[in-house]
Amino acid sequence: EDEEDYLTFEGFCHFVQYYDLCPAQYFEAFFHAFDRPGKGRVHFRDFYKGVVAVDPSTTHILNSYTGEERSRYIFDFYDSDRNGLLDMDEFTRLHTECNQPLSPDDRPSAEEKARELQLLQEDGESGKSYFADITREALQQFIKTERMRGTSRLFRFTKSCINRGKSSHHSRRQHPATPGAMSVTSGVGSIADRHGDVFSDGEDLSWHAWLFDLDRELDGEHGDASDD
Repeated sequence: EDEEDYLTFEGFCHFVQYYDLCPAQYFEAFFHAFDRPGKGRVHFRDFYKGVVAVDPSTTHILNSYTGEERSRYIFDFYDSDRNGLLDMDEFTRLHTECNQPLSPDDRPSAEEKARELQLLQEDGESGKSYFADITREALQQFIKTERMRGTSRLFRFTKSCINRGKSSHHSRRQHPATPGAMSVTSGVGSIADRHGDVFSDGEDLSWHAWLFDLDRELDGEHGDASDD
């Protein structure tokens, strides 16, 4: 991996702001979901996979590697304190946006769903309710078994930043600068120069799932369930 080939948080914000990909309050959540190693920078490989996962056209097939990867991104997106667990506040936001994207948190509905999932239970001695924090694996299982619906709309940019031109798979290109586009700033690696067309691929939307499997040999057949 080229150590100069990365985006810092500042560069990432420039990128999503220039292309108007999401509201500003989500910049940090998207960046941390892309930055899986938690190093405060996103290298091209992680950027590439993240942009595919977040693309509005990427299919959300539950019983597949693509579904597993998107479930992981969803967890990391909502894990705002980066402690590897979803607490009640984080779960409330996730549940609300499953049903009403960009709406205020719906705590009563989230509590009802938590009870359904046996996450919110009563303490017999105190009579108070307590929430069992959700692990990444537990959330993936809830999504995979369709106990949580509507997750296909989570972790999405508002539009695609991928140019679907006629070129081979996994084409990584450097394009001439776009007039008015973001400039490379201090601490931002050369990935920030790729603001023309981030990368190009074939017209068939099946390439989204193919890209996820870039470094993985899949075993067996994938399911085709979706939670839409």
